[in-house]
Amino acid sequence: MERHGGAAAAASVRLQDPAELPEHIVPAVLRVDFPDTYPSVDPPVASLKNWPKRDQVEGLHAEMLALFVPNEMVVFSWVEFLREKLNEIADAEPKPPAHTPQPATDAASTTETFDDAHDADDAASSFLSSPPPPAIAVVSGETFTTQKSSFQAHVAKVTSAADAIRVVNSLKQDRKILRATHNMVAYRIERGDRPGSFVCDNDDDGENAAGSKLAHLLDIVDARNVVVVVSRWYGGIHLGPSRFKIINNVARELLLQEGFITGAGD
Repeated sequence: MERHGGAAAAASVRLQDPAELPEHIVPAVLRVDFPDTYPSVDPPVASLKNWPKRDQVEGLHAEMLALFVPNEMVVFSWVEFLREKLNEIADAEPKPPAHTPQPATDAASTTETFDDAHDADDAASSFLSSPPPPAIAVVSGETFTTQKSSFQAHVAKVTSAADAIRVVNSLKQDRKILRATHNMVAYRIERGDRPGSFVCDNDDDGENAAGSKLAHLLDIVDARNVVVVVSRWYGGIHLGPSRFKIINNVARELLLQEGFITGAGD
């Protein structure tokens, strides 16, 4: 888990691709600090750097807190929510002529945080100035098809929430996976500062409860430092509750194949 000072686990997630931005625009970054009471009681502490509309930050914080439900993971939902807001901002901006020079933006002037107790600016600056992280190896399993619906699992070894999100984004560069009806995600990462304690999150991607069931699978088999994604292509025939068994089965088989299930958890 990437840590930014203090004992609590934390992660920084870049919300925009620098290659898709004008040179003078610094990508927005979300930092999350995970308290010991997350997710059972409290949400992570969130902070933003380089958000393009400073007057939106307080309202964004309130909306993000409203997305949190005790005992449910929320980081993926926050990332998607913020990226949608950034897309709305970009769509609303007038497009300047190509020859019009744009003034350089002072990154420090666009910094807002949600909690002054956390020095998110320094952490995010370090995150942005560091070299691109190495590619993460992702293994995809065999496709399982039944009643015209297809399921495929993907797993990768990760050490931070940011790594897990990078894996999901990388998979979605594949057009077939991007077009999947659902890409359900769960990750479970052991905290380096506290062995036996984990940072976990999941995303249903519209398949209600599928993400939490994947997260439960990771927990009961004691899979560590892994993200699992299951893609489903819906074939038009409702499978009912059996779809959850299939989702977990394809995930479990690949986790076992790649050595993430060992010992008593097997």
